[in-house]
Amino acid sequence: MGARAALLAYLEGDLSLEDASQRYVGCFPKSAGMDLERIRKGWSGWSAARKGDMAEHIRAGIEGRQQPDDEDEDEEDAEV
Repeated sequence: MGARAALLAYLEGDLSLEDASQRYVGCFPKSAGMDLERIRKGWSGWSAARKGDMAEHIRAGIEGRQQPDDEDEDEEDAEV
């Protein structure tokens, strides 16, 4: 399971904070300096609304969809 998949599973309630954070950190080499406790502390402070927003953003990235904010940038590029 990749880092993004572990985070998404936590955001959607499919993995516990403990399991997801361990899997997330395990995706990176030790030289990356990922700190399990720091990840757990950060993730545990997210509100339900933030989790939902982040999950939608990750799903969109996986599916290759544009986010609403990205559409504005495309419109600006088209006008040039």
